[in-house]
Amino acid sequence: MNKSAFVAREGELAHLDNLLKLSIQDRGQVCFIAGEAGAGKTTLLSSFASRALSQNPDLVVAMGTCSSHTGISDPYLPFREILALLTGDVEGELGQRIPSSENATRLKNFLRISGQAIVELGPDLLDIFVPGSGIITRAGAFLADKVGWLKNLEVIEKQKKASPTKPQKDPSRIVEQYSGVIKVMATNRPLIVAIDDLQWADPSSLDLLFQLARQIENSRVLLLGTFRPEEIAIGRGDGSHPFTSVLGDLKRYYGDIVLDLDQSETERRDFVWALVDAEPNRLDDHFREKLLHHTSGHALFTVELLREMRERGYLQKEESGLWYQRADFAWDDLPSRVEGVIETRIGRLDSDGLQALHVASVEGETFTGEVIAKVQNTDPGKLIRRLSRGLASQHELILAEGMQQLGSQRISRYRFRHVLFQKYLYSSLDEAERSYLHEDVGTALEELYRERAPEISIQLSHHFTQSGNPEKAVHYLLAAGNQAHAASAYREAIDAYSQGLKLVEGVQADEDRRLKNLMLNLSLGNTLLATIGPADKRVEEVFNEAIQISQNVEDGHQSFVAIRGLSYHKKMRGEYEVSRALERQMLSMAENLQDPMLLTEAHRLVAESLTGPGEFDAARTHYEQAADYYEPTSHPEFVAMFGYDPGIIVQSQLAYFTWSLGYPERAVSIGQEALRLARELDHPLSLAAALDTVSALYHQLRDPQTCRDIAQECSDLSIEYGFLMWDARACTRRGWALSMLGQVDDGIKLIEDALAAFKALGLKISIPCMWALLAEAQLVAGQYETCCSSTDDAIGVIEQVNERYCEVEIHRIRADCLAQQGDHAGAESTYRQAIKVAQSQKAKSLELRARLHLTRLLMEEGRSENEISHLEQVYSWFEEGFDTADLTEVKALLEEYPLSHNPSGAA
Repeated sequence: MNKSAFVAREGELAHLDNLLKLSIQDRGQVCFIAGEAGAGKTTLLSSFASRALSQNPDLVVAMGTCSSHTGISDPYLPFREILALLTGDVEGELGQRIPSSENATRLKNFLRISGQAIVELGPDLLDIFVPGSGIITRAGAFLADKVGWLKNLEVIEKQKKASPTKPQKDPSRIVEQYSGVIKVMATNRPLIVAIDDLQWADPSSLDLLFQLARQIENSRVLLLGTFRPEEIAIGRGDGSHPFTSVLGDLKRYYGDIVLDLDQSETERRDFVWALVDAEPNRLDDHFREKLLHHTSGHALFTVELLREMRERGYLQKEESGLWYQRADFAWDDLPSRVEGVIETRIGRLDSDGLQALHVASVEGETFTGEVIAKVQNTDPGKLIRRLSRGLASQHELILAEGMQQLGSQRISRYRFRHVLFQKYLYSSLDEAERSYLHEDVGTALEELYRERAPEISIQLSHHFTQSGNPEKAVHYLLAAGNQAHAASAYREAIDAYSQGLKLVEGVQADEDRRLKNLMLNLSLGNTLLATIGPADKRVEEVFNEAIQISQNVEDGHQSFVAIRGLSYHKKMRGEYEVSRALERQMLSMAENLQDPMLLTEAHRLVAESLTGPGEFDAARTHYEQAADYYEPTSHPEFVAMFGYDPGIIVQSQLAYFTWSLGYPERAVSIGQEALRLARELDHPLSLAAALDTVSALYHQLRDPQTCRDIAQECSDLSIEYGFLMWDARACTRRGWALSMLGQVDDGIKLIEDALAAFKALGLKISIPCMWALLAEAQLVAGQYETCCSSTDDAIGVIEQVNERYCEVEIHRIRADCLAQQGDHAGAESTYRQAIKVAQSQKAKSLELRARLHLTRLLMEEGRSENEISHLEQVYSWFEEGFDTADLTEVKALLEEYPLSHNPSGAA
C-alpha cells in the first residue's frame, strides 16, 4: 500500500493501444481523455506513453501542459513545450516529464530529423516556438557531424541578428507550418503528441490543436489530450469555453474521440479491487465495499485515503508482507472528501514545510525553489534539501522537475504532485496573504531572471496584478502583449493590452503613466488593424484615445503614429476630407521634427489622398518628395514604426500615376524597381502592396497576361500571410485579366466574389475601381445591362466618397456599353465626360484612350475629322511608350484615316 498504483485501466489502455496501431499505419488518430480532477487522466496518459515506448522502438513521445495560472494568456504554451522536446530539449524542466530515459535518448537523436523539418518547412516557428540558437547548441552536443540544415539555420540566425525587425507572421501560416513540420517528422518516426489540461489552453493553442487534428489523418501521429468536463461546462468569460467548439467540430470529422474516465459502478468497483490488490494483502470484501462507498471510486481520493490509513496505522503489514486491517479501525474517523485527505496530509507538515508550500502555491502548479528561498530569506541550499527530501521524498506532495541555468544563476524547478494540492494550499491563504506573497514572488522572479525578465512577462504580469501593483503589472502586460503580437497570437495580445488599459488608471499620474497608456492604446490599435480590419469602429475609438493622450506626451513620433492610425481608419471608411486634414497635420509635424522617416510617410499619405479626388499632378509631387526622403537602410525602423515599408509603396504608386500622367516607359521602369526593392527587402506586407499596385499598372497598360501573373503572386502571398484586403484587390485584377484572355465567366465570378469579400471588411476605398473592372469584364461578355448597372454603382460611390482616380475609365466603359447597345448619342456624351475629367486630372494616358474610343464611334457615323485632329494633338504630346497598346492603336488609326477617305491610297 506504499505506492500509488496504476490499476484497473486495461480497457482504456487497450483502446489507446489500438489507436496507436492505426496511427502507425498512416491513419492518424485523435483522442481526448475526459475526467474530473483526480480521476487519473494524467496518470493514464503517462502510463500509456511508457508502455507504448517499450513496445515500439521507433516511437517518439512529446507532451505539453497547459497552465492553470497563465495558460489562457500564454500563447502556444503546450505546443512550445512539445516542439522543444522534439528538438532535443530534454535536460531541463521539460525533460523531467518524459515517460522514460529511453524516450529522452530518442528525442536527442530525433533532432537530426526535427531540425531539418523546421528549417525547411517551418522557419516562421523559430523563436515563436523554439529558439534557433537553442537548436544550434543542442545539435552541436547531440549530433556527431554537422548536417546540412544546421548550416542553413546558422545563416538564418545571422540574418536575424543583422536585421532584428521581422515581418508579422500570420497565424494561419504558423498553424500550417507547425502541422507540416509534425507530419514530416512522422514520416521518419511515429509520434505521440499529447497535451495535458486542455481546459486551461490559450485560444491560439486551441486553434492550432484543431488544425493539427484535421491534417494528421494520413500521418503516423497519435494526438492525445486531457480535459476536465466540469471546467469546460463552466465556460470562459461571458461565453462558452472555446474547447467546446473544437471538440464538437472534431467529433463531426473523426466520430467519437472522447475517452471518458467517469466510470460506471462496475468500473469503479474494479478499480478499487485492483488498487487494493496492487500489493499482497488479506483485506476482505467488506473492507473493499466500505472503501468503495467512502470514496465512490474517485481515483485520487482512493489512493490518498489508503495512504492516510497507512499513516494512521489503520492498515498495517505483517512480517509475511501482507497488509491487514486493524481491529479497532473506524471509518467515521476518516475524511469524507478528497479535500479532507489533502488537509490531513498537509496538516502533518512542520511550519517551515507548510510556509514553503504556501509560497510555492502562489507561484503556481510548477514553482521555483530559489523563489521560495528569496521570499523566505532562506539559504537556497537548505531550502532545496527541504523540498527534495522532506516534501518530495517523505511527504510525496511535490515532484522535482530538474534544473535550469540562467546565466550564472541556477534554477530548481518543482511541480505539485497533483494540482489539487496546489489549489488547497492557495485557497487556505486569505486575500491579504495572497497579495503580499504575489508581490514577493514577482519580485523574486524579477531578481532571478534579471535582464531576461521579459521572457516571463506573462507570469510577472499575473503576480503583480494579483498583488495590486498596477505599475509593474502594466509594464509586464505591455511586454506580454508585444510578445503575443510578435507570435501572431492576436487574441492574447488584445487581452494583454486591454488588461493593461484597465490597470493603468491605477498608476500614479505622471509622464511615465501617460506614455504607458499611449503605448497600450497604440499597440492595441495596431493589433485590431491586423485582426478586425481598419474600418471597424473600435479602431477609431482606440486611436482617438491615443491622440488625446499623445497631446500630453512629449514624444512627437508616438503622436504621429496615433494620428496616422485614425487617418487610416477614416480613409478606409471613405471619409477622405477627415483623413486629408489629419494627413496635413502629420506633414506639419514631420516637417517640424525634420525626421526623414516621418517625412517619407507623411508625403506618401498626402499623395495617396490627393490621388483619391484625381489630383494626379499634385500627388506625383508628394510621391517624389517621399521618394527623396526615403532611405532603404531604414527598412527595419520603418517596419517597426508603421508595420510596412512606405518607401516601397511610394515607388509602386508613383509608377501607376506616372503612367496616368502620360509616361508609360518611365512608369514601367519605376514599377519594376519597386518590385525589385520589395523582393530584396523581403517584407511580405510591403511586397503585397507593391504587387497590387504594379498589377494595376499593367491593367492600365492593357497587358492582361502580365497583370494576371503579378496579381496571382500578390494573391498567393496574401493568402499565405492572411492579408485579406490585398487578396481581394488582387483577385479583382486577376478576374479582369482572365476575362480579357477569354475566360470571361470565371473572370466575372472571381471579381464578384472579391468585391463581396472586400465590402465584408467594411472598406469603402477602391470600390469604384473594382466596379470598373467588373463592368469591363461584363462588357466583354456582352452583358450590357449589367455592365451599365455596374458603372451606375461605381458612379454612385464616386459621388458619395469623392474617389475619382478611376472615374475616367468608368465613364469610358459606360460609353463603350452604350455604343454596343446602339445609343450613340449617349455614348458620345459619356466619352466627352470622360475626356473632360481626364483633362482636369492632367491624365494624358486616360485622355488618349477616351479620345481613341470616341474617334472610333464617330468614324462609324462619318463625322470624325474634328475628333481625329484632337486625337492627333494628344498623340503628338507623348514622348515615349509608343509600343504600348493604346499608343499602338492610335498610331494605326491615324495611319489608316487617310486611306479610309482615299480609295486610291493617295496621302
